[in-house]
Amino acid sequence: MVAPDRLTNLPPAPPLPERLCDVDRVVAVLTERGLDGLVSYCRPNVFYFTSYGGKSTTAHHEDNPLGAFVFSRHAPDHPILIMPEFDLGTLLARPTWVDDVRPYANVMLPLAFPADAAGFSRFVPDTVLGTDWGKAALANYAPDFPRALQGAIRDLGLDRGRVGFDNPRVAGIVDTGTAEIVDAFSTAKYIRQVKTPAEIEIMRHSSRINEIALEQTLVEWEPGVTWQELNHRYNCNALAAGGWIHDGGAIIFSNPPDGNPAFYTDDGITDFVIDRGMNLMFDCHGSWRNYAWDGGKTWFVGGEPDAMQARVGKACSDALDAIRDAAEPGVSMSRLQQIGLDVMNRDLPRADTSTVFFHGLGLEHIDMEVVPGRTDWTLDAGMVLSAHIQYPGDVRERYFIEDIMHVRADGADRLFSWDNSPFEYGG
Repeated sequence: MVAPDRLTNLPPAPPLPERLCDVDRVVAVLTERGLDGLVSYCRPNVFYFTSYGGKSTTAHHEDNPLGAFVFSRHAPDHPILIMPEFDLGTLLARPTWVDDVRPYANVMLPLAFPADAAGFSRFVPDTVLGTDWGKAALANYAPDFPRALQGAIRDLGLDRGRVGFDNPRVAGIVDTGTAEIVDAFSTAKYIRQVKTPAEIEIMRHSSRINEIALEQTLVEWEPGVTWQELNHRYNCNALAAGGWIHDGGAIIFSNPPDGNPAFYTDDGITDFVIDRGMNLMFDCHGSWRNYAWDGGKTWFVGGEPDAMQARVGKACSDALDAIRDAAEPGVSMSRLQQIGLDVMNRDLPRADTSTVFFHGLGLEHIDMEVVPGRTDWTLDAGMVLSAHIQYPGDVRERYFIEDIMHVRADGADRLFSWDNSPFEYGG
């Protein structure tokens, strides 16, 4: 059971830093992979590298983020941020570490008007021009995105050498000179998979929003409430705590009322009345300041579990503890899976039918270098790992638990503030 005071115990929000990324790591990875520079035009990457991510960018898909980041490892102190001029004002309240900010004329500027000081002033507050970077931005005001990007590539010497594009399509709209263009989508994810201290603080707060939203939702339950009504209540509670829910809903896995033991995604439509005695599995997704939360636990609806439910819960908890104890740099996912299953096989029947799986977490789920198919992979120091355990069964036996951990050389640090205990609301 969770203490009632936890429901409102949301710590002060950490500030969004001017720089989220580790520049030394960016340089090291580009050097290791033989790249002279990186041009980023994927929305999560642009935010990671620059802290720029205005409200306007969220309406666009990952591969059309409005902004771009241009970086040469030979001039790491002179990155360039390309962005529409109507977002420049956001940098007054949410500054970026990138000093060279180059705006371009947006689609709202009438085609009959040039991209000049008058056009600039339509969309940029006077206070921006009171800053050195604002004056420089006006001097670099470009008629459109391709020409702004072209100038940045030229000025950083990335029209030669080997240059990575996280969205190679963008290389086709500019003159890349003699440069060899390399697909760097996976490289950018590899850079991001090792988290900075600022990212960890944001992710810890994001995880706490998930905890509060889920705990509050279960406290509010009363007999007669349906599964989809509960989903909606969670969404509202997450928003009330400051988080965001992605279109489609936050609670991921199905809890079939007929006791089907398959572990599959909830369709967002199928509904049923939640009855006492059920086990409901919660794996909740959302984000705060663009950083994803993930996870949940199992709810024994109506109060304390019976002997079998308690046995399953303890075995899954022990398995998760064993995985966390073993989660250190260099360990493989196959090894962690086996550690978890060994514990469950010791204490439960048919434990080999359980699901034990892992992924990275950060600005998105699977926030790590892309690996093909079901390839085994190993942990790096600084990664954030989502570890999931699901035990199949009917409506009273099925069980799910997840932990989010920051992998460090001295051991894994949990981002959740709750423990492994299942929820027992509704008695």
